[in-house]
Amino acid sequence: AIVTSRPEMLTDLYSSCGAELINRFKEREENVRLDIIECFASLVKMTELAEARKGAPSGLASEPSPAVGLLESMLASVMTASMKQLGGKADKTKSAVFAMFKSLCAVVSTALGGHMAELVPCVTNCLTDKNQSLKLDALTFLRLAMEKQNPETLQPHIAA
Repeated sequence: AIVTSRPEMLTDLYSSCGAELINRFKEREENVRLDIIECFASLVKMTELAEARKGAPSGLASEPSPAVGLLESMLASVMTASMKQLGGKADKTKSAVFAMFKSLCAVVSTALGGHMAELVPCVTNCLTDKNQSLKLDALTFLRLAMEKQNPETLQPHIAA
């Protein structure tokens, strides 16, 4: 609740809670794991909203906030922990990870490009799953990733 009610504390929340939340992605109990992933996703979403609110005057690119810098510094560990969850069996957890990835795409869009080699096989596996909701989540993330990434980033992963 503090994440959504106090956007001015984003930098403090990333520095004090971000790494701990990421470490807890591997929680054994699925409901707890979902809550943790959703909490981190809320943190990312609030960063997205804060950046949108800040805006850039007259279409110029603005300097990213310190919260975005902290998120970018945590991105490698976020992706490592998330890949483990996408390799698991829990469909709800996979859907929560894709929801978090969608927010990450909006905040640090080009930073995900370095992780496409690991992401594409996970997305492909989810697209062959029986769960239609999971397929839709994977496709929505894939569309957003293709929209935000440079074409050269995704081209090696597309079969001719």
